[in-house]
Amino acid sequence: MPLAIVAAMWILGTGPAELMAAFGALGLIATADFGGTKLRRLRSLIYSGAVGLAIIAIGVTAGTNIWSAIVVTFLVTAILSFVSVLHGSIASGAPVMTTLYVVAVALGVPVTELPTMLGGWLIGVAVSIPITLFLLPRRSTAPVRDATVQALRALADTVRRRAAGQPADVDALHTAQDALQRSYLGNPFRAAGFSMRDQSDRKSTRLNSS
Repeated sequence: MPLAIVAAMWILGTGPAELMAAFGALGLIATADFGGTKLRRLRSLIYSGAVGLAIIAIGVTAGTNIWSAIVVTFLVTAILSFVSVLHGSIASGAPVMTTLYVVAVALGVPVTELPTMLGGWLIGVAVSIPITLFLLPRRSTAPVRDATVQALRALADTVRRRAAGQPADVDALHTAQDALQRSYLGNPFRAAGFSMRDQSDRKSTRLNSS
């Protein structure tokens, strides 16, 4: 964020560009948990940059009037909330798009400030790309997925035991729960939005298990 703010001040001067650069860098680095290879993450960041331009333009235009701000905000946030249930980069990028729109519409700046705000967002994207690709580790959902499978198997075993009139293996349930929590909290990123590679790995694991 400091890098994005300084760059925005140096290139575009003080004003809304600083906010867009700061929130853009923060959103892409902290909330958009893009997974996959470096090339896939780079594509996700570039696509997010393009979509963000449209989101900011809509927010700035809608923010010039209170009623348009209310109606458009309802529609945009509803769409982004629906998009967040999808998988892959689309779901991972939805939170930062929501943040961008809220900032753009809440500032209530005139449309003449739109180029400056778009420039601030692009600076945030430019700052986030090298940090995401070279400093942040690759997110892996495999540990969480495997721990979830083990937890579900332990739960299924408990159901079978109760149906047969046998006592539940409480220790096995607690062990599976602890392993699931460790796998989730130990990930450098939260597990959201399975990539195509994750989907393939999950299918292979299911086939091997059967």
